[in-house]
Amino acid sequence: MDKRLLLNDKQLSLVKQLEKLFNDLEKEKVGIVLRQDDGLSLGFYNESEVLSTIWDDDCYYYDEDQFENYKEECSDEEAEEGQIWYTPGLGDFTSLPVNAVNACTDNWFSVLLEKNEDTDKFIFEKEKAKMLVPLLEKLDKLKKKMKKYEKAVNECEDSIHRLEEKGISQEIIDEEKVNLESNKKQVEDLQRQIDSVNSEIRKVKAMKIDK
Repeated sequence: MDKRLLLNDKQLSLVKQLEKLFNDLEKEKVGIVLRQDDGLSLGFYNESEVLSTIWDDDCYYYDEDQFENYKEECSDEEAEEGQIWYTPGLGDFTSLPVNAVNACTDNWFSVLLEKNEDTDKFIFEKEKAKMLVPLLEKLDKLKKKMKKYEKAVNECEDSIHRLEEKGISQEIIDEEKVNLESNKKQVEDLQRQIDSVNSEIRKVKAMKIDK
């Protein structure tokens, strides 16, 4: 969020007035259509006798000098007895041009602003986040590898205990002890690597923006 786009008190007051006006227009049955020709405009019409409205891609409005477009069917919906569909022409609207951006969720917009402390901070934090990604991925891989060797250590210790209880030859027990020590060294080495990566992560997180 950029605070510069937030409305000031005067602007907010005007929006509140507009909100009230739109509510009043709705109460008075004033229909509103957002039109886009050369620019955006609001078209206002009397909706008090309108029974229903259909948005039809096949419909198009007529200029004032053309015939009124009355028809029995619109968008595959037939008019009931005593009713008829009508496609409004330009002469049916009171138009009001509006200074607005035509945008939707599939086609949003951007505004150009001067850089400030907030934008510099945003860019800096974004760069820090990019620096952290490979470090966090490396840390995750090391921790997963560490778990495997820790599991191997536990399995070796359990195996040695079982062999000793069964009175298995010392040669076999010694071989298992060699495996145990090898796995322990791997755990120690991985712990050093994890500590090193954690240290790098702390350094990146502690980085401050230059002023």
